[in-house]
Amino acid sequence: MPELPEITVISRQMNEEIAGKCITEVEVKQPKNLNLPVSKFVNAVKGRIVEKVSSKGKWIFMKLKPDHFVLINLGMGAELLYIAHRQELPKKYHFRIGFSDGTGFTARF
Repeated sequence: MPELPEITVISRQMNEEIAGKCITEVEVKQPKNLNLPVSKFVNAVKGRIVEKVSSKGKWIFMKLKPDHFVLINLGMGAELLYIAHRQELPKKYHFRIGFSDGTGFTARF
């Protein structure tokens, strides 16, 4: 289970890598990880720009311009992986966000 310092480090790293990027792709392989229908989530985040990534407690907050947030909780051992441009995706993941520059990240819960 990730502890508070690890969550802080992950959110800082995410902020350095993805702040200012536009979300162009969203893939949800495990809909139960969301608190709303997949189509509604995709419509809410696709085309938005990541303003900032921060953390509070064990939650990672991804603020999207102008007024949306994506909240991520790594629970008992989830894995977030940053995907560089043209890097091969991991074989197993439940969620993926892609950005206009070809980068992105995956989550496996």
